[in-house]
Amino acid sequence: MNILGIDTCFNACSVAVRFERPGVAQTVWGEQRLMTTGHAEQLMPMIDRVMRSAGMAFADIERIAVTHGPGTFTGTRISVAAARALSLALRVPVAGFSSLRAIGMLAIERIPDCSGDRDAVLVVRDARRDECYAEVVDVRGASLTGPLLLSAQAAAALCPGYRLFAVGTMADQVAEAGRDRGRHIVAGFEGCFLPEHAEPDIASVIGLAQLAAPLDALVRPLYLRPPDAKPQDGKSIPRAATACTAIRPTSET
Repeated sequence: MNILGIDTCFNACSVAVRFERPGVAQTVWGEQRLMTTGHAEQLMPMIDRVMRSAGMAFADIERIAVTHGPGTFTGTRISVAAARALSLALRVPVAGFSSLRAIGMLAIERIPDCSGDRDAVLVVRDARRDECYAEVVDVRGASLTGPLLLSAQAAAALCPGYRLFAVGTMADQVAEAGRDRGRHIVAGFEGCFLPEHAEPDIASVIGLAQLAAPLDALVRPLYLRPPDAKPQDGKSIPRAATACTAIRPTSET
């Protein structure tokens, strides 16, 4: 199956394609660029470059795979909007996956000791306000919890019957929270088996998309928390009214 994969949820813009052609051994091409802003400007040029490298046309795409959150509000919205637009234009289905699960699958592949039936990766990313995005993924790549928004202490209590390997920007904090409650959570993999700041592995997402039941074009962002920016209800009209009453016409003499 020919698949286009997209991720812009956190601090990277990632694109990959799986393209099967007779006589060509390579089936997956990809590109990842680390960035905190500018995902919207980089995404479509990256899709074009990766598809050109693979010798792939838009007409060849049979399915779109996208990480639909959690992540930054803007980044999550960009990847989902792009996937929906392409799905509608090309008339192909979309398969959406958790960004945390995509990080966890990379960790399972890279961490040698995480291989037992009762081993699992705990992915934790800083969500601010003393909370984290968390998800536990077993060695087969299945999610044991789904994506969650909770404190480091609550994350350290997840899946008590498993030996957890913590990865992500809050791995050390969660490991410390585990020690406080008498639980050993293994951490410290970034910069060793994993990149210093591991981002969702888009190749893993494409692998999942080959087996998953596709969603429709209305795949939705998974924010877990409302956006910080909120409208100032009830303020705009009174301010405008005050400004209008302050301007009074002068009488002609």
